[in-house]
Amino acid sequence: MYKYHNANKYKHSINDCTIRAISVATGGTWDDVYEELSTEARHMGLMMDSVEFIEQYLDDRYERTCHYSKTVNEFIEEFPQGIYLLSMPGHLSCVIDGVNIDTFDTRNRRMWCAWRVDTHW
Repeated sequence: MYKYHNANKYKHSINDCTIRAISVATGGTWDDVYEELSTEARHMGLMMDSVEFIEQYLDDRYERTCHYSKTVNEFIEEFPQGIYLLSMPGHLSCVIDGVNIDTFDTRNRRMWCAWRVDTHW
């Protein structure tokens, strides 16, 4: 299943998928996640939307498993429960209990890795 959600408080459609996905997965606000990512990236000397930074940020907090041959939908079928952040070429998306929550439907896209996020709900 897919559910549209834009966590950007101004509902802009911009290159902020990382902020949106992490805020949905953790229950944090868009502003709080933006601030945390910006601060962490600055301390690491990286851009906050770089793959290197995002993977390191997520690895420091959550367990990662990679599923390079699966689509998001195949992942959802195999892991129907839990909160996950899923990486794919040029995008980060959130899945909560089998629902792909994003500004567009990514279920047919090939994914790279998944991070299981502790439940904060």
